[in-house]
Amino acid sequence: MRKGKEFCSYVGWRKERVEEIFTNKLRTILLRLSMGNHLEEEIHMYHNEKNKHLITQVSSLAAEIAFLEKHVYAVKSDVQAGKGKSFHQEMLDEMQTELIEKKERNNTIKRQLHRSSIDALGL
Repeated sequence: MRKGKEFCSYVGWRKERVEEIFTNKLRTILLRLSMGNHLEEEIHMYHNEKNKHLITQVSSLAAEIAFLEKHVYAVKSDVQAGKGKSFHQEMLDEMQTELIEKKERNNTIKRQLHRSSIDALGL
């Protein structure tokens, strides 16, 4: 290393990266060797327990999204029927913006859960 990269092509690896590669490879080998799907089920259970907070967030966001969609529909119906008040359009815009944000957040969390699920299985 003192003589420069031209002399020695050694590349250092971070401990975390080596551990990650080793763990993923070991996980894949164990999955292939396991009889039945017991090990895979255990990994799924571990994954679900580890990501319980994310799963709870997805469930909570889904309920909030359903609630908002119902209210957006009701307010839209009132506005279109001419029963809406002057502030209904502003309220409708705010609810639609909030609905979009919640759907984006929900999709982000779902993608994160999916990625960690794939990582847990070593796929």
